[in-house]
Amino acid sequence: MLDFWISFFKHHFKGDRTLWALILLFTIISFLAVYSNLPNIVYVMADDGKVSLGGKMFTQLIFVTLGFIGLYIAHRIPFRFYGVISLVGLFISVVLLILALLTKSQINGESTSRWVKVGGFTLQPSILAMLALIVYISRYLAVAYSEKPRFRDTILPFWIPLFTTTILILPANLSTALLTLSSVLTLAFIARLPIRNILTGIMSSILLAVVIIALLKITNIGISSRVDTWKSRIEAFWNKNDNTREEGYQIERCKMAIANGGLLLGQGPGKSAMRNFLPNSSSDFIFATTVEEYGVFGGWIIIILYLLLLFRIITIAQKAKTLNGQLLVTGIGFWILFQAILNMGVAVDLLPLTGQNLPLISSGGTSIIATYTALGCILSVSRSKSSDGQKEKDVNDEEIAAEIGEMIDTAEENRKKRKAKKLEEQAAKKKKKRASSNKPL
Repeated sequence: MLDFWISFFKHHFKGDRTLWALILLFTIISFLAVYSNLPNIVYVMADDGKVSLGGKMFTQLIFVTLGFIGLYIAHRIPFRFYGVISLVGLFISVVLLILALLTKSQINGESTSRWVKVGGFTLQPSILAMLALIVYISRYLAVAYSEKPRFRDTILPFWIPLFTTTILILPANLSTALLTLSSVLTLAFIARLPIRNILTGIMSSILLAVVIIALLKITNIGISSRVDTWKSRIEAFWNKNDNTREEGYQIERCKMAIANGGLLLGQGPGKSAMRNFLPNSSSDFIFATTVEEYGVFGGWIIIILYLLLLFRIITIAQKAKTLNGQLLVTGIGFWILFQAILNMGVAVDLLPLTGQNLPLISSGGTSIIATYTALGCILSVSRSKSSDGQKEKDVNDEEIAAEIGEMIDTAEENRKKRKAKKLEEQAAKKKKKRASSNKPL
């Protein structure tokens, strides 16, 4: 029986085993941390009478399950096909971002443009757009690596997708827009896109962002409150002694939670006091409440796990067969680790309040599914390693299109064979039935 399960997992779950183990460890820690913070969330949301501790935990389990499904599917798809898939994903994400800005869904009684409701489900399109953009950009940079393109040659395939996605994310979520921009530009630097092109793009993006924010502020068409929020968070970060602001209050409670945890074992699982005073304690401030319950020692365990994740990402990137695979792993790795640094930096008052989740640990929906799917992309790259350290040439778009066409033709041919076989079996059964009915008594 044991041999059967070992054979089953080896056949169906491919890629870097250490990364698989880290994902499972993060998932276990996530369930423990989220479950400890759910009583506060259930209490706050109890007015509608539809929220229960079991219900919220079941919802979290559903999202993690969907995340693992996305991870499994992504890691089974050869990463050379991601470029085509990312174009579709990027188009859908841009449409959803526009819908989110136009509709402003009601979430917990508040109007927000971060989410959009599709078919009864609430999605955060900015996370999907970030993943699709990184996958697309990694493919483009791999193709452009040997060409050394001029700036005007990169405007359409590189800067327009980046600017469009970032600008659509910006009004609702400044930190996610900056995270997207920094991850892509870091990836461009690693891919040796000419420095003058990157600097020109950075200056253009800053100028464009200032102009757009100024215009929206002047016309007062919905971003005014967000600009005031950004300004308030930055002022609260620089004026650390001013606790009259809501942002200063939240950071003070974070520091109190970490102080309550002490150096070793903390207050114990489920015994955080500050979770009752921190909004979104299971997402934005989950690092602080986890340190309160498990001590600084528990906080260092989380940091070490992220460092191990970084080490595995670097190892997989170095062993990737093609430049596209290397850049894909690097881009996704930067996104996940930059987001983790933002979340933990806010908790210890090293960075202004951002509202970023702690990836692989915080509660959520779209963020969980997207993060697990992104890790599935890394596992897909790890399935094919370079034995001698030499990079193979990336397959071009024409070859990928031809391979997809062959796969479709093969699938259609197999379908026809199965249909013909089924018809033959039915004919044989009918013939046998007629023969038995004509047999004399």
